Amino acid sequence: MARFITLLGTLIFLSMLLTRLRGTEARRRRHEQVALSRERLARVGTISAGLSHSIRNPLHGALNCISLLRDSTSEDERKTTLNLLEESLNRIETVTHRLMDMTREAPFSPEATDLREWLAAFLQPFRLRNYVDKEVTITTDLPAVGSLIIDRHRVYECLFNVIANAIDALPRTGGRIHLGAQRILAPFAGVEITVTDNGHGIPEELLARVFDPFFTTKPIGEGTGLGLAIARQEIERHGGEIHVTAGQNAGTRVTIRLPDTPFEGT
Repeated sequence: MARFITLLGTLIFLSMLLTRLRGTEARRRRHEQVALSRERLARVGTISAGLSHSIRNPLHGALNCISLLRDSTSEDERKTTLNLLEESLNRIETVTHRLMDMTREAPFSPEATDLREWLAAFLQPFRLRNYVDKEVTITTDLPAVGSLIIDRHRVYECLFNVIANAIDALPRTGGRIHLGAQRILAPFAGVEITVTDNGHGIPEELLARVFDPFFTTKPIGEGTGLGLAIARQEIERHGGEIHVTAGQNAGTRVTIRLPDTPFEGT
């Protein structure tokens, strides 16, 4: 009889334990579903903000080209500006295609690129731009570093965001940006690109957050906080790396390293 009572008590205990475990598992699944829904909503928000950010840059470039066309005094200036306008509109078209294909990642399309020539062409819109409220001087140190295999659109997007941030940080007068490139052997064989400015810099306590999505020190409505997050994503996609060094009122230096042989990262 005692054994029966013990066995019955054990069965009751196991039944209660099983019921509790089932309840715990059900709650865990509900929490996972809620977390997954929130993650999906956050991802939609990130994608939407990222697309807006990607469209805004070439749109501003196109509007600036229209302004330059109004003031053009020679046929050569008009042709150059029209080429830049076409490039900006092509970039917007690329972004809209990515929107239509949002359910799948845009293909990674690396191709051999003469980096010196490509960087010089990349800077041309910035050199032609009329900065209404700032004096901006752009200097370069671009030796012949040879050919590099890159996805030009992705690296363009990265560098555009980096230099746009640098311009925003510059003082009203005496603002300087320097773009340099050199061959490296470590941490891998490739090319190192640096963008240095003499802007207001970044406080040390904020430096660790510069690559966080949506983190920005700009006023509301003037920045999404996605520029450097997008830049890091695109460089890491190449198997490269990007770093920022800065100090309060001491300017900022962005270092981008790209390997000779990229791979499609995650």
